[in-house]
Amino acid sequence: MKARSKEELRHMRAAGRVVAEMHEKIRAAIRPGVTTADLDSIGRKVIDTRGATSNFLGYHGFPAVICASPNDVIVHGIPGAVVLNEGDIISVDCGAVFEFDAEHGVRQRLGDRSFQNDRVFFGLSQDTDSCVMDLKTPAQDRAKAGSRTRAD
Repeated sequence: MKARSKEELRHMRAAGRVVAEMHEKIRAAIRPGVTTADLDSIGRKVIDTRGATSNFLGYHGFPAVICASPNDVIVHGIPGAVVLNEGDIISVDCGAVFEFDAEHGVRQRLGDRSFQNDRVFFGLSQDTDSCVMDLKTPAQDRAKAGSRTRAD
């Protein structure tokens, strides 16, 4: 691993702060009646205000600065007209570039904080994290010089 200069670390921190602010403002806005497009708009304002750019917007044609994945959308949901409701679970990924890339994702539940729903929410979170790690491991094993992932 390459050691980073003080200047590089400064830029990494700055990008991380933009992403942290995006999450702070988006999480504060998550409530029933808000659309995932509304959340994206908040992220855009933070990026613009901070003079950063989005590492999501335009990536392979992606039309937003955040990924908003409510309920059964596993990952990389495209923000739009989806209205959030009481009891929904939403995962929001934010990213920003300020000389360096910074990305981070959070998962949040709207509404009912009963013990049963806490168990379901945290169980779902653990299951999702476990599945993602299970998917990554075989790909990492195959990612060796000269190996192929397809027959062609």
